Amino acid sequence: MDYSTNGLQFGSRIAQLNVTIDNGSMRNVPTSANAMEIFTANESGLYGTKESPCEAPSIVEISKYVYIYVIPVITIMALICNMLSFIIFVSKSFRCHSFALYLACLAITDTLSIVSNFLREWLGKLSDMIHQDQTFDVYNQSDAACKIINFVSYSSRMISSWMLVAMTTERALVVMFPLKRILICTVSMATKIVIGVIVGGLAVGVYPLVIGKMKESNGELFCSHIEGYEETTFYFSIGYMVVIIIIPFVAISALNTVIICRTFGRTKSLGRLTSNVSRASNASKRGDVKLTIMLITVSTSFAILAVPYTIAWAIYFNDFLNAKAMNLKCNVVVLHSNAIKGITDIIFNLNYCINFWLYAISGTSFRRQLRLLCQCGRSWSFKKLRASRSQNNNCNRDSGDPYGTEVTSTLTRVSRSECDLATHTTSCL
Repeated sequence: MDYSTNGLQFGSRIAQLNVTIDNGSMRNVPTSANAMEIFTANESGLYGTKESPCEAPSIVEISKYVYIYVIPVITIMALICNMLSFIIFVSKSFRCHSFALYLACLAITDTLSIVSNFLREWLGKLSDMIHQDQTFDVYNQSDAACKIINFVSYSSRMISSWMLVAMTTERALVVMFPLKRILICTVSMATKIVIGVIVGGLAVGVYPLVIGKMKESNGELFCSHIEGYEETTFYFSIGYMVVIIIIPFVAISALNTVIICRTFGRTKSLGRLTSNVSRASNASKRGDVKLTIMLITVSTSFAILAVPYTIAWAIYFNDFLNAKAMNLKCNVVVLHSNAIKGITDIIFNLNYCINFWLYAISGTSFRRQLRLLCQCGRSWSFKKLRASRSQNNNCNRDSGDPYGTEVTSTLTRVSRSECDLATHTTSCL
């Protein structure tokens, strides 16, 4: 998931660009837009070869193998964790809370983001490693794949970032105006905001969907864009980087600062007023603080994981501009900064699988619901096993139950009772 040059990737190797990285060096390619010359992060020859006049630094090779081996692990973890998170946040015990709607949608968009990154980046790099074989490179196979994967990728990442901003904004407003929380913190209001964020994200994805087009260079197909959109693509990519990382980072950091200051201030006041309020009220306020801490943890993790990539991207972009200004045929500094950017890109991808663990660590109710979900699953398994035994072992009816069906039935009843209890739970803390 390379936002800067990835933002340019559907226009990259950028089919019409004057300079690209090939086998660790820069080489000239045919162009009709010499003014638009950008390095891309999707270079098949990024990592250098024996024929290269420029010897790539060792970190380039390290970056390549780290990406190839780590991204599949992150992708698998994200699929499992986001599925569990979604199931929990749409359960009846969470459904009445507005924050659960944000987090359920976030689980979906995070899944789409990591899957599109896998199809768009990882399979391409794997194909490049296998002797330039494009068999597995789904992204660069057809116009339809090029357009659809770009649309899903751009839209889902946009929605993920701004879903966190929306959730953090709601929590900040609740903390700042506690007397108006009944108007602010509602499922209907959250639904409207979520729809607005989704519409905005889909609108952003329309641009790559419309201009995406397959092109061919030296017998190799790649996803690019239609003729005449080089400059527009360049500015779109820079703007996309700013809108999905830099602005959300600044907004989340500022809002979390306000939330933390107000929350700790209210906690101290709560300690002084303990004798004047009921235990139930105190428990409710403590629960509200716990929820705030969990949501702060989620949004802060996004900001923290975004910092390394943002810095690496800025350094890489600066190195590229300097190399281009000097008209260098080979610049090890650019290769080095691009490799660093690739490693920080992996760090940023952790955003798509880490939320589940943050919920589990900081959310008491989430852990309780997860435990009940596992017990309900076990109950279903017991029930299915018992039905199977009933059909296939009718001959054992008169000779007792050698496999402990009575115990299984008891466990099933207990688990079902716990599941029913979870269904009617209204507190999310």
